[in-house]
Amino acid sequence: MANTKDLKKVSLSVGGMTCASCVAHVEEALKGVPGVHGVVGNLATSKASVEYDPTQASLTALKKAVDETGYEVVLNTANLNVTGMTCASCVEHVQKAAGDLPGVVKAVVNLATNSARVEYEPSITSLAEIKKTISEVGYEATERGEGQE
Repeated sequence: MANTKDLKKVSLSVGGMTCASCVAHVEEALKGVPGVHGVVGNLATSKASVEYDPTQASLTALKKAVDETGYEVVLNTANLNVTGMTCASCVEHVQKAAGDLPGVVKAVVNLATNSARVEYEPSITSLAEIKKTISEVGYEATERGEGQE
């Protein structure tokens, strides 16, 4: 069992919870993920607060557990322009850097459009942190303007 100081807490926004039974289903699904130590669902805020051991459970696993019950973890999506990429290796560097950030569930980078689409949990990481991380590996990331998706 992990030391309580090693546990992480996340507040997941959950779409589709409309009653106490919904909250119970979501809580039960999350409690079934190995490494989860505590779950509290809140119908009024449509959130589930989860305390987990990050060496055993991941945000992706938590999301999958909720999704499989018929509800949806609502994530933020960053659509970014990424400049400086010239080859598949560049794409791999950007995708790995963004994808390895705590709170990022999915990062897809496209060389042809010089873009990245990053799905993340805003209670764990931020758009600014994602852009900073991409910058730290040698590329520039800016938010895509309207109509550029």
